[in-house]
Amino acid sequence: MGWGLHLQSGLAASRSGRRSLADEHLCEARATAERLGDDCDRVLSFGPTNVGIWSVALAVEAMDGTEALNRAHALVLSADTPKERAGHHYIDLSRAYLLHGDRRRAFDALLTAKLIAPAQTRYNPMVHETARALARAEARAVDSVQHAMTRMEPTGCRITRYRARIGSAFFQPLTVATVFAMVAGSAVGAYGVNRSREPQSRDQSCSR
Repeated sequence: MGWGLHLQSGLAASRSGRRSLADEHLCEARATAERLGDDCDRVLSFGPTNVGIWSVALAVEAMDGTEALNRAHALVLSADTPKERAGHHYIDLSRAYLLHGDRRRAFDALLTAKLIAPAQTRYNPMVHETARALARAEARAVDSVQHAMTRMEPTGCRITRYRARIGSAFFQPLTVATVFAMVAGSAVGAYGVNRSREPQSRDQSCSR
């Protein structure tokens, strides 16, 4: 169908950096959705809400986290939104928060995606990619804190003294990565690395 081609063409354009072309395809799909007026077709799963979900995805694929979040904030998912579509949206929202530098909200969005669509979230390569990026970012943050504290500590003292004094909040990369493994499956290891199961290419991510 024409609207499906517009969405898929918009996705391809976003991934190839042709932002204006992606927006043109999105506008065509949105105009069709507005003529239909609802998202009642559970087979086609097309309508204003689905186009809104795609609009967030296209901005993410264009690596524009700010625009993706702006579009997401204007989107309201109803209770009867198909779980597959809602799950995809929260996966894309997680990626948008990560692009925006908000790791905590990125993590929360992954948990929401898992709650809505557990199997889809577990096996989606974009979830694995996002989880690895989050785990590595947490590990780097912890390493930076440890390094700074090591330089400050008196001769003969150990970093454990600072762990006890400040608490364990800054020293949990393995714990965080373990939670990511719960979200994304065993493809995420202690520091988010298990190359044997990494997706071969972005184009294999999933059928939207």
